[in-house]
Amino acid sequence: MDWLTRSWEVTVRLDPLWTVILLIGAIAVVCGPPLAVNALWVLRLRRARQATAAFHRLVDALPCGVVLAQPDGRVVLLNGQAADLWPGLAPGALLPDAMARPPGSEGTVTSRLVDAPGGKRLAVRIHPLATRRGWETLVVLEDATRRQEEADFVTALIRQVSHELKTPLSVIRGHASRFAEADVTDPAEARRAWAVVDDEATRLTGLIDQAILMARFEMPNPPIEARPLNLRAVCEEVVLDLAERAAREGSEVDLEAEDGAYHVRGDRGALRQMLLNLVDNALKYGGPGVRVVLGLRQDPVAGRVILTVRDSGPGIDAVDLPLVFERGFRGGQARGSRVGSGLGLALVRSIVTWHGGTVEAASAPGQGTTITVQLPRHDAGGSTAAPGAAVAVGERGQ
Repeated sequence: MDWLTRSWEVTVRLDPLWTVILLIGAIAVVCGPPLAVNALWVLRLRRARQATAAFHRLVDALPCGVVLAQPDGRVVLLNGQAADLWPGLAPGALLPDAMARPPGSEGTVTSRLVDAPGGKRLAVRIHPLATRRGWETLVVLEDATRRQEEADFVTALIRQVSHELKTPLSVIRGHASRFAEADVTDPAEARRAWAVVDDEATRLTGLIDQAILMARFEMPNPPIEARPLNLRAVCEEVVLDLAERAAREGSEVDLEAEDGAYHVRGDRGALRQMLLNLVDNALKYGGPGVRVVLGLRQDPVAGRVILTVRDSGPGIDAVDLPLVFERGFRGGQARGSRVGSGLGLALVRSIVTWHGGTVEAASAPGQGTTITVQLPRHDAGGSTAAPGAAVAVGERGQ
């Protein structure tokens, strides 16, 4: 063995690099497995943290509140929606009684409506989860306030429309009964009766159309497509459509607007209905001989198209003015009459709001009324308004 020892000593003296290699190999043999295991655990921990972060992002992105509680009822996880819907709820806190699982409800999903501390009405669904530690609780929270408001709106709309439908249906039925029970030989009387039936049928159709359009725009996400359009062209159509009626009543409808295009983005049919409601309202309540003027101008600084509908009618009482856009409201001058359903201006507000605009009324008894609608301007080809002549349609039926 002496020769082996001497050979080793000679090798070490002659080749230090070999010594370093041997030392590194010995360290690798001794420390390699623990380092490899540690690296594997670090990789798994990193992946677990990434998965946990992705899970939290997913839970926070949910449109409803989510709360997870241990078998002892303590919260271990909740997303931002749950914290907003139920103020004061935090990890480590006990589940409120409103979210607690009923005794003996293992394996059964429980639903209830509760009042949250913030005053909101919440729909709560309680899901028991079986784990090795016992029954955990998953609670899903949804804001039912909007749902309740929609249900109340539908109920009120049905009640109001049902009441308004009775009058035209009764008139139509009455005239139809006259023709059925008697032999009407006077052509003039027959024409008058059929004219009444036609007017009431038209009013009935218009009321139904208004109710349907109101329901569409009161939906959270109405199926309406907005497109670029020229509001001036829509105003001209409305003025021409109502010119004959205005002439028959001795009234006048004018459009005053500077030359140029007034581009907005919206639903053409809805905006046309908005204008028809405004002008029709002015003609109905303004009385014979009223003058209604549609005005258009642009506010380049604010990026708005401003529409005004001004009439020379009797005006609105100060006590009624804040209520004119409320559904079902009819001013003192209209109470007891059947000229309106109370949906017209409410629908105007719904349409304008959906288009991102504002609407307001200004009036005084004996001084007429002005409705001002502001809509976001849509830049289309850099078109701007320039001074020009006004368009007028009035008693001459132009």
